[in-house]
Amino acid sequence: MAEKEQFDLEDNDNLYDSYVESSGRYMASLSTYESFTLFSVWDLGLSGRDVIMPLARYPETAQVRLRLDAFYADPHGSNCFFLVSTHESSLLSPVSISFQSEISFLAKIQIPISSPFIIPRIARIKESGLLVVDYEDDEDTRHIWIWDFQSDMAAAFIPLHYTPTGRDTTVFSRDCVMITSPLDGCIRVYNIPPLLPRQSLTDAIGREPEIIVAAPWRAPESFYVAHRVAEDLCPYFFGLTPSQAVLFKVTNNGMSQNLAIPNQLPIVVRSLRLTDPLLWNQRQRVTCLQQFENHLLLPVYGTTLPADPNL
Repeated sequence: MAEKEQFDLEDNDNLYDSYVESSGRYMASLSTYESFTLFSVWDLGLSGRDVIMPLARYPETAQVRLRLDAFYADPHGSNCFFLVSTHESSLLSPVSISFQSEISFLAKIQIPISSPFIIPRIARIKESGLLVVDYEDDEDTRHIWIWDFQSDMAAAFIPLHYTPTGRDTTVFSRDCVMITSPLDGCIRVYNIPPLLPRQSLTDAIGREPEIIVAAPWRAPESFYVAHRVAEDLCPYFFGLTPSQAVLFKVTNNGMSQNLAIPNQLPIVVRSLRLTDPLLWNQRQRVTCLQQFENHLLLPVYGTTLPADPNL
């Protein structure tokens, strides 16, 4: 009852968005009220018989409609959860400390997006505190922002020598961004610029690719498949042609100290021969690449084709 009075809650919670953490035990939700949007973190229990309990709540008084993009445990192993939500050009990241059962930290970033109809894509770089905000403006120019929300440091750049096609695949890693293109089959590798205080950044600047890697095939009809941007980032991605599937792995380039070359490179780890013509005929139905324990999955509408790279 005290919590209901504290946050002016209604019996009808007005819940409109939710996100379940990967373990399946914890869930974040958003509820809308007349003067605020309420963040809630729930413990769903260990079994279906457990009572669902709210762990933490936070009212956001800004008159905006938010949506949840990610909810995950701290990769560094502390008793924290990171909750990421967006509204047009705003990025909001409350942190829930589980053992204290409260939302104790709030960080925001305002991205200078010119149109309210542009909705950015959000990703997080695995095993780091970095978030990625990625979008195309009205002139189809791509902007990539990298934000360390705990230290409020950021970097932003526009990838040059690259034209968005709508069928591109992007792989974000700790040190670089790899963008593939179906136009020429090439992989463009951009080092992430040094992070600066967020207040010193006003807009993204153009950046040349450190290297352009040609695909190990000559097939005019080819494309790449990687993980969904909003999910935990997977270091693997596939290049598909009518006759083969080539598995790439993002690998550290630790042999060189030259800052002019990429920090990481896409390395071919396996080539699989494709014998099923239906896969290629239905290539538009291949959705994304998913990692499950030591297997990689290429989901296709109506079926799922497994590929084991012996991770």
